[in-house]
Amino acid sequence: MGKSMGTIGLVIGAVAIALFCYLVYEVWAIFGVWPMILSIVINLFAETILGQFIGSKKQTPNGYMFNPQELPKFLAILISLLVGYYLYSQLNSKELSSYERNFGMFYLVIAIVLPIAKSLYVLFRDRNDYVEIDGEMLKYRNNDDIGEISLNLVSQIQVAGSDLKLILNGGEEFVLKTSEMNFNARDLLDIISVVNSHLPAQS
Repeated sequence: MGKSMGTIGLVIGAVAIALFCYLVYEVWAIFGVWPMILSIVINLFAETILGQFIGSKKQTPNGYMFNPQELPKFLAILISLLVGYYLYSQLNSKELSSYERNFGMFYLVIAIVLPIAKSLYVLFRDRNDYVEIDGEMLKYRNNDDIGEISLNLVSQIQVAGSDLKLILNGGEEFVLKTSEMNFNARDLLDIISVVNSHLPAQS
């Protein structure tokens, strides 16, 4: 039983690799090597610089407010849209078979249109989410989930995937679901730094 399952896994893996290689071959053959390289580099730049490196930390009279910034993320979406239009123009400027054209359109929908639609939805959904350090209180809003917790009850804060986990004095854990609040890596690092500076042991 174990050997048969292992064989099935190997077959599925081999098929997945073959399909991926075929996808890469077709996409690069249809759009061209340099247009694809350019589009990948620009998208990575936009996602890294605009999506991850621009934080949302703002100082308030009693602490700090973290509210995901819409403008950098919207600019990243706009850049992705322009990259999609560029690839679409490349698709229309070539003599291609119906299969190649349909394959190219399918790639644009999967790789550009759907991610943009998802990003716009998340951007709109999470526009009012926040984490606020207000004196000794950590306040948050995750869509309809609004709450607060005293930092006097917290002994440690940790990264848990894309979320933040607060370890309470009694050993209990409270997970702040920042993965659902459109925060980026810079925001998580800033929140951890501010929370640590407000914990009783470090005050």
